[in-house]
Amino acid sequence: MSETTIGLFPNELDNPEEKLKPNWGLRYSEAIIAYAERTQQSYTNRKDRWEENRRYAIGMQDIDKLKPLALPTDNEWATLPYDIATPVPKQLRITQETIYSHPYKPKVEVFDSHSHSRREKKKNELLAKMNMSKVVNDLKAQGVLPEQLNFQELDEAPKDAHEIEMYQKTNTKTIEEIAIEKLVRRTFSKCNMPNIEKKIVKDNVEIQWMAAYTGIDDTGNFYCDYLDPMLSGSSYVENDDFSDMTWGYHISYITVGEFRERMPNLNDEQILDVIRMNAGDRLKEDYNLEIGSRNYFHLTYEEREGLESVLIEVLNFETLQSDRVTYVEKELSTGGFDIKKRSADYEAPKDKNSKKKAHKGIVERIYKGCRVMNTQYMMEWGLKQGVAYKVKKNKIINKPCFGYVFYAANILNMENKSLTEEVRPHIDTMILLQLKMLHFISLADPPGHAVDIYSVVEAIKGMGMEGLKPKDIADMKSAFGNYYFSSRDEMGNPIVQPGMKPIEFQPSTLDQAVERFAMLYNNELQKVKEILGINDAVDASQPDKKALVGVQNQAIAAHKTSIRYLQTGYLHMIKEIAQRCAYYQQLAIKEGTLSDELRDLLSEPEFAVLEAKDLGELMYNIEIELLPDQLEQQELREDLNIAMQQGLLSVDDKTMIQRVAKESIEKAEEIFQMRVDKRKKEAQAAQQQQAQIDMQAQQAKLQGESQKEAAIQQAKIAVLQAEMEAELQKIREKGIEDRKTLTEEYDRKEELVEKSAQVKATYGFDKEKETTAPKSAGVVEPATPSNDRIEVS
Repeated sequence: MSETTIGLFPNELDNPEEKLKPNWGLRYSEAIIAYAERTQQSYTNRKDRWEENRRYAIGMQDIDKLKPLALPTDNEWATLPYDIATPVPKQLRITQETIYSHPYKPKVEVFDSHSHSRREKKKNELLAKMNMSKVVNDLKAQGVLPEQLNFQELDEAPKDAHEIEMYQKTNTKTIEEIAIEKLVRRTFSKCNMPNIEKKIVKDNVEIQWMAAYTGIDDTGNFYCDYLDPMLSGSSYVENDDFSDMTWGYHISYITVGEFRERMPNLNDEQILDVIRMNAGDRLKEDYNLEIGSRNYFHLTYEEREGLESVLIEVLNFETLQSDRVTYVEKELSTGGFDIKKRSADYEAPKDKNSKKKAHKGIVERIYKGCRVMNTQYMMEWGLKQGVAYKVKKNKIINKPCFGYVFYAANILNMENKSLTEEVRPHIDTMILLQLKMLHFISLADPPGHAVDIYSVVEAIKGMGMEGLKPKDIADMKSAFGNYYFSSRDEMGNPIVQPGMKPIEFQPSTLDQAVERFAMLYNNELQKVKEILGINDAVDASQPDKKALVGVQNQAIAAHKTSIRYLQTGYLHMIKEIAQRCAYYQQLAIKEGTLSDELRDLLSEPEFAVLEAKDLGELMYNIEIELLPDQLEQQELREDLNIAMQQGLLSVDDKTMIQRVAKESIEKAEEIFQMRVDKRKKEAQAAQQQQAQIDMQAQQAKLQGESQKEAAIQQAKIAVLQAEMEAELQKIREKGIEDRKTLTEEYDRKEELVEKSAQVKATYGFDKEKETTAPKSAGVVEPATPSNDRIEVS
């Protein structure tokens, strides 16, 4: 153990048993106090700068320091107003409201093994439906399955892997995620987080340093307290989020009753000594405590009552220590092992036959302390209970989390410069220019008339103004703008230019200098706006009626972009607080100290699943998701209207997407894209089906025309066949007639032959002559009947 030395931190290699002693914590608090004092001196009086920034931000800056620069003497200053205002406080309030007014919600993503398995199971189910749907469609296309066969389970099957991914992002949420989000939102409401956030954002703009303290009380309730950066601090860090912090502290003030309750071993005189050291600093009431060196029993009732109004200053701090730990593993005769914790310096026996083995390691732990300032009293010291741990890349980080949450954007060597501090020189210049303008205006004569006394001397006598002195005339000119002169000397000779009127109007002596000052003032104001990123669309003091809505929206977006780094820091604070809140609420569930109100908030399955998980087994990350503002929702509505006009969305789709857009524009856009793709595919399928129907109709039409043409051709062939058949019938009939005629001729010839033979026989012609006799001319031999038929195909 090292000796106590103020300003030097105790040895961190001390044994944990030594660190647990109150004296060790007392020495550590002394070192923190000394470090804070050195910081105030070395870092250009940081608290003084912060105090000045806050005064500038609310318009209460010191103007007396600018008097010698603006006015030659105190006489002019005595006649001018002390209150010189600028529009910068309003612009700073606009900046604060822009950062704070954007709504958000905590988003929990659980990735422990059980939840991951359920996600994978759901994903596999969707993949199976997608593959089965493809198989069924292929079988229908091949004609194996009928077209009218439908499977209800496959109606909503995803078409591809992208659709599955979008479905899981927009529709899949585990019961653990729902339960933790409920707890965080409700706890934030109980902690009055909106009021804390306003103070945090105000500090972010004014001093660019934010601080808060989180924890859980004995009843299991999570709390978050706003910390004034001027009353808090940390070790030297290089990261904006103070993730490399090794200790942190803050000053708080407690009542005498709370001090007496937390320090029951102190007697009344000891408590009175502590009150004497804190009396006059911060009083709850306006009591005049003049107790001097009197003891507690010599005080009056009123004085004792006044003591209860004193607030006692205490130092609260936490420190991260790397403790050396040793565990001894002993082999038992029964075959098992016994493991016990030993002192960090413990060494196992070197005997080879020994059954003991020492395991040494380093464990990071947080010690928490509370000390009464300017005393040696430690109200609290020891290991902090209920320490939260972060999760990163599916693993719990061994480094425990402080109760402190700090953030300082653009920090460099523990210093940074806020927006308010950047505009302070320009505010001084604006005030200086206003003072100069007031000075010039106060010295200017009002408009009046120049009166020639010589010309109007008789009138002056009649007005009772005889005997005026030059000083009286000068005073009248300053008050009323009129002055009097004589155009002639005592001898009556003219002393002014001839032609001057007896009474002539004279304008004010206020020259163009005031206009030049006003131009310089506006130039400084423009520089302030450039630093704050404020434009006319954001300021809205004199809105441009000709500016289009799109131009104004772009101007507002440009302002948000210029202060994005401040909003990022603010959201980081909310995220850190939400992570601790979720962890502490789960701790309260495991220890059975969760309040009945939060217990009733969860459903039976939600409470059961959180209660069943061991602390640290439920692995999750919390992100702060910004809710869409009116501008983003309006842009989405315009896109939805265009999509509906093009027939890519239905009314139900639009309503559903707008409802989702109130929570997340990204999800709404993903669903929007999914619905549009689905409608396009449906429209494409409908077009293909309609094209198939049109093709079938065209084919039917062509087939009808072909059948009609074939019928016509067949009719023509039938007519031609009929004509040919008629012609053949005529030929047949003619052939029959011809055969009939030939037969009759043949019969006649035979009859003639018989008759000729009879004649010969009757008249005695000899046969030879008959034989050789020439045939008579004109006699036609009978034609031989023919049995040939003419067939017409």
